[in-house]
Amino acid sequence: MTDGVSPVGAGQNRLEYHRLYRGLPRYRWWKPLLAGIVALLYCGIASSTLLAVFLVVTSAVTSATGTPSEFFLPDGQVNQVAFSGIDAASPVSLLMNLGLVAVWMPCILLALWTVGIRPTGRITSVAFRIRWRWLASCLLPAAVATAAMMVLGAVVVPAIQGESLFAPSTPPGTFLLCALVILLVTPFQAAAEEYAFRGGLMQIMGAWVRWRWLAISLPTLLFALAHNYDIWGLIDVALFGITAAWITWRTGGLEAAIVLHALNNIALFLLLSSGMNGSTVVQNSTGGPIILTGTVVMMAIFVLWIERLRRRQRLVTTAAPDSEGSGAPRGWAEATPSRLNPTRPSNTQGDFR
Repeated sequence: MTDGVSPVGAGQNRLEYHRLYRGLPRYRWWKPLLAGIVALLYCGIASSTLLAVFLVVTSAVTSATGTPSEFFLPDGQVNQVAFSGIDAASPVSLLMNLGLVAVWMPCILLALWTVGIRPTGRITSVAFRIRWRWLASCLLPAAVATAAMMVLGAVVVPAIQGESLFAPSTPPGTFLLCALVILLVTPFQAAAEEYAFRGGLMQIMGAWVRWRWLAISLPTLLFALAHNYDIWGLIDVALFGITAAWITWRTGGLEAAIVLHALNNIALFLLLSSGMNGSTVVQNSTGGPIILTGTVVMMAIFVLWIERLRRRQRLVTTAAPDSEGSGAPRGWAEATPSRLNPTRPSNTQGDFR
């Protein structure tokens, strides 16, 4: 089985990523909508359950130690301030807030299975699974783009503005715990958002409307509005979102967007967790229009690099409609080498997506 090369004889009726639901043997117009509704229900149940578990655990710790945790006030009332944002210098706060989003991914997959959109890997890529070799290929471009964003946002822009980074303020032991949580949980948080916005919503729209730009733009708008930033932060997130959606369509899967999203958030959370940004709490205000410069540079580097890799690897970006009763797209897996055709805090440091 190959990963990332185009088979000979690909037909003209092959489906692009956002149209994959149309390849279901028993496609009905209401199935994508029902999947979205069921996914919202499952996500609400899972997130509420996880939140309740955190409240019970932190309450038990407060009672056992006699010292209120960050989520409770001395009188035992819930600390609304602690729940209003992520404190990146608190392993518990990070675990709770990132976990509440990370649980979306299994909920979305379960929703697809529930309504009969199978295999559920249809939401992942045109190969109906994660294309691991392609995902690995995206790591270096994403790392370089993220590094460019961090250098521009954390060093160059503050220098122009007469500012500088602060000395680390988080105790080393606490920072190590936070870094562990960030490294382990953030990839799942980023992947969950990609499955929701670049996966589920994009494919729901694509099931009804052939025009790809509607499937790209509408989920991007919802993605931006899901973030609590000022206008410049929302524009920044929207720019990231529309680029991620375009890359998903262009490459036929979520892998590239997941890698970029995960590395971006990991880098920003680590910076925030250290205290070098002057605060460890994600803020609603941003650095204004200047932050868009870093995002434009980041997106341009990544898109151009990914496009070059896609062409060099002759990446499969479409799938044939399922045959009646088939559980996988036809054609992509049969290729052999002999048959190939000639594929934040929201300030000047960036925004958490």
